[in-house]
Amino acid sequence: MKIAFVADIHANLEALEAVLKDIEKNEISDIISLGDNIGYGPNPVEVLQKLHDLEIFSLEGNHDFAVVNPKSFADATDLAMEALEWTRFQLWEAVKKDEIFQDVLQNYLGTQACCTLQEDPRIILVHGRPGPEKNRFDYLLQPEDLLKPAHFMQKKGLKICLFGHTHRQVLWEVDPSGVSLIEFKVDEPIAFTEDEIEFSQLILNPGSVGQPRDRNPDSAYLIYEVREDQHIFTFKRIVYDLEKTREKIYAIEHLDKRLGDRLIIGA
Repeated sequence: MKIAFVADIHANLEALEAVLKDIEKNEISDIISLGDNIGYGPNPVEVLQKLHDLEIFSLEGNHDFAVVNPKSFADATDLAMEALEWTRFQLWEAVKKDEIFQDVLQNYLGTQACCTLQEDPRIILVHGRPGPEKNRFDYLLQPEDLLKPAHFMQKKGLKICLFGHTHRQVLWEVDPSGVSLIEFKVDEPIAFTEDEIEFSQLILNPGSVGQPRDRNPDSAYLIYEVREDQHIFTFKRIVYDLEKTREKIYAIEHLDKRLGDRLIIGA
């Protein structure tokens, strides 16, 4: 089993295409999106169509949810709200032009916010955080944010959680002694045996494909592989034509130019 996990594409077609091109080189058996495929970026229709064409399974992120449930975005910034309204208009216009696109929307809007991995039900996939439905879009940013999710995982017999939402690559291990931030290097696999995680939970974020926020503008994703009794994770960063994406954003009146500028600094 060798799976590529992507998250937070945010309608950035250039970033998605660069990541998919890199994935092709790595003999991946499956690709899974952890949500927020749209919002902020200039190509929501094209991104969803590409995911659909490649039959990429996706969870629902908060931006995906807000397109059909705008009241859920009531506390969003003006920047995000304006982008959401523009995105919603683009998607409905696409349906008017071609009713078949409705099938695409049904696959990527209103889907589940979490699930377990079919190949290993001890692995939970979420956009925001594991736990109660009402907290599904809460952020996991600080060590203290992990305690309740890790306890939830322990009660459910879950060993590994992959999440999105924060737009930052990270790997945490939670065991009876507390929360440890595990250091890693891009492109260098890091492995855990079954014995090593017997009494702990691993909580990982593959980073953002389309809008990184870790001061690195390169697109991000994660490869997860199982080999004998080892769980192997490889964090990836991919250069893409972000200037092209920024120019597209600049050309759209209803997308704030700051959405293009932030791509340059990865924030």
